Amino acid sequence: MPDLVIYRSNGQWMSDCLGTPQEAEVKALFGTTILPTPWTDQTPGNTVAKELARLNPGYNIVIMS
Repeated sequence: MPDLVIYRSNGQWMSDCLGTPQEAEVKALFGTTILPTPWTDQTPGNTVAKELARLNPGYNIVIMS
């Protein structure tokens, strides 16, 4: 199962799909593999990870500190 890495940056939870099957498609669309999530950094990481896992069932969500 590929990893979807999430981390806090500038008050927002970000996700990085580097190394995933969708990496090339995301980079072609957005010019980067890093995308913001809808959660601020005030949201606990486990909450963000749980919701992203629900929305992306084929991925292992990894929280970077």
